[in-house]
Amino acid sequence: MKARIALTLAPWSTDPLPTVLDVLAGAGYGGALIEENHLQPWRDELGRFRDLWEEREIHIAACSVAGSWQEQAHLQDELERLRPMAELLAELECEHAVLSLPVRRELVLVAGYQNLRQPFALTESRLQYLGEALNVIAEVLLDVGIKPSIRNRLGTQLETAEELHQLMDTTEPELVSLTLDVGQAMVAGTHPEALVRQYASRIGLLICKDIDLTILKETRDDLYDYDEFLHRGGIVPLGQGHIDFMQVLLPMMSSLMAGDWLVIDPQGPQLGPVESAETRREYLQE
Repeated sequence: MKARIALTLAPWSTDPLPTVLDVLAGAGYGGALIEENHLQPWRDELGRFRDLWEEREIHIAACSVAGSWQEQAHLQDELERLRPMAELLAELECEHAVLSLPVRRELVLVAGYQNLRQPFALTESRLQYLGEALNVIAEVLLDVGIKPSIRNRLGTQLETAEELHQLMDTTEPELVSLTLDVGQAMVAGTHPEALVRQYASRIGLLICKDIDLTILKETRDDLYDYDEFLHRGGIVPLGQGHIDFMQVLLPMMSSLMAGDWLVIDPQGPQLGPVESAETRREYLQE
């Protein structure tokens, strides 16, 4: 058995689902990472939704679920929202729930600028609470057969290596895995290879995107934000940037060979979404 490769659906957020799934099938993907909003139009047609995937032999590898898990006052409301979502994902045979904190515009503006984002950062006690809350949330998901993980994400309050380290220390390994976005980790100032080595046994999913550090430095020197970095072409096809994917994947080889998912995020303006998807999948297979 070998690693299964999935694709995020971000480039096709407004396209009809059958068209998107045809693109994935044509590019050779066996799965996808979807967002909650991809499910909304189909809540009254779940049978048809499931058929669209099964007809093309594409799995729902994972679904991203954002929530204010760090806010004690909101946790019960978030749990009430999560339970029916978890049951729905289980019915659709989704394998992973990728939890993240909400993206906030003011944090996107300072993403990767550690000094500037410090006023927005979670305190040590709030990170501790977040870890405890994630343990509770994970049990809800595991009860219906969904594997829970927490994702590092630029523009949120969980971005830096230090924040990840503390969160991994305060969550139970048997409950909470890590979805590591290697490209966003690098933009946040961390070598993703080191994070993979440290947390290989806890990584549930790897999200693969490559980064051009020259463009990142130029963007930072000009004091522009992450959106400008994207506009300038800072995310490049896998293997054409500064992330050493051989070193990223080596610590994960045994789990990948056992059939775990690799997720490709085809952001970047250099290629159209179809060509980008095909190029990135071919690189990982090589």
